[in-house]
Amino acid sequence: MAWRKRVVVLEDDPGVQRVLRDLVETEGWTTCWGESIDDVAGSLRWASVLLLDLHLPGIGGLEVLRDVRELGLDLVVIVLSGDDEGRAEARAAGADHVLGKPFEVAQLLAVLRGIAADAMARDEVDVVLDVRESQTAVADDLPWFASR
Repeated sequence: MAWRKRVVVLEDDPGVQRVLRDLVETEGWTTCWGESIDDVAGSLRWASVLLLDLHLPGIGGLEVLRDVRELGLDLVVIVLSGDDEGRAEARAAGADHVLGKPFEVAQLLAVLRGIAADAMARDEVDVVLDVRESQTAVADDLPWFASR
């Protein structure tokens, strides 16, 4: 399947979530969002990028990141964290990009533009962005999703 400009925004603060959604949508990305992994688990295979807060209710962002990497999901993971220790742990767990909180808008946009440019350079972009397409559930692959 071709690469698509799709982002899952996993952020529990509604204000920050809204800012993130608006930013990425302004850049032409299609978004899916939620405040916990239960809200977005079915969309992880649909996405190209996971924009991930580390401090989430229930299953934390670091555990989500480790599971995504362990399962080999083809996602670029951008972690947002306000603490140095969390950012270091995210790097060690395999985050592709780690940004501080509060984040610089220009920095986040540069990361997203770089991800899209890399995909275009590989000639993998499918320009059809139809949000009505099915979102394949991850149910059997993710322990925190399957246990629901």
